[in-house]
Amino acid sequence: MNNLVVRVLFAVVAAPVFLALAWHGETTRFVLLAVLCATGAWEFARMVRLKWGGPSLDLFAPVATLVFLTILRSPFPLDYLWQALVFVGLVVIAFARVETEEIFPWLARQGFGIWFFGCWVAPALWSLFGPEPGWTGAGPFLFVSVAMWVADSGAYFAGRLFGRHKLCPGISPKKTVEGAAGGVLLTLAYALGVAPYWMPQLQGAETVLAVGLVLAFASIVGDLLESAVKRSCGVKDSSRLFPGHGGLYDRFDSLFFAAPVAVSVLELLFWGGLGASIF
Repeated sequence: MNNLVVRVLFAVVAAPVFLALAWHGETTRFVLLAVLCATGAWEFARMVRLKWGGPSLDLFAPVATLVFLTILRSPFPLDYLWQALVFVGLVVIAFARVETEEIFPWLARQGFGIWFFGCWVAPALWSLFGPEPGWTGAGPFLFVSVAMWVADSGAYFAGRLFGRHKLCPGISPKKTVEGAAGGVLLTLAYALGVAPYWMPQLQGAETVLAVGLVLAFASIVGDLLESAVKRSCGVKDSSRLFPGHGGLYDRFDSLFFAAPVAVSVLELLFWGGLGASIF
């Protein structure tokens, strides 16, 4: 089965589930983010272990990430306490089961995955949701999420049709400059067409295009970042969660990088305007 067919089949199955969970309300949205972030943390810990060995964090990493996500819903500021406890836990595991000369590299590699998904990705994704059910509360999250699929699809088709010049051959040999340009253009068109409905707070074509451009470039960087992680770990896919289609990190790599970037840009652009209504 070729890659295009697999992509289409995955989208047909995943999109309705993704939309339903994002649509209904706080509980289903929490379930969606729990699956995304915990699974991403598990896949990251697994890739690092397969390459460099050391004690398994296949359970520790997703559980730590889930607690980070749960704390976001808590009225108590416990995130720094949990970060300290996670770090202490990692140090104890390292001292007990890692060779002395490998302690720091192991902590850096395994700790990065937990902090990436727990302290960066989870808060950003959660902040893109509003308290209301339906489009009103899910609009910003869906706007950013679909933008990643649009950028990826535009890059895929433009690369197949027009790709000549390699974008970053040392990391991802198949990606081309022409594909990246196609992804950017399609994302800008998507932003102009969809923003008035999903993010009506974005006023003016210039603002919409600026946000669309940021999302398009974030999609490219997020995809390259995951490719670099996989190449460093010596694996083709983050996991075999979806047979013939890789893992969840493979499918949502752009979103994991773009969501924090989008939140940062929106806060910088709007301060108390859009920022107050979303965050």
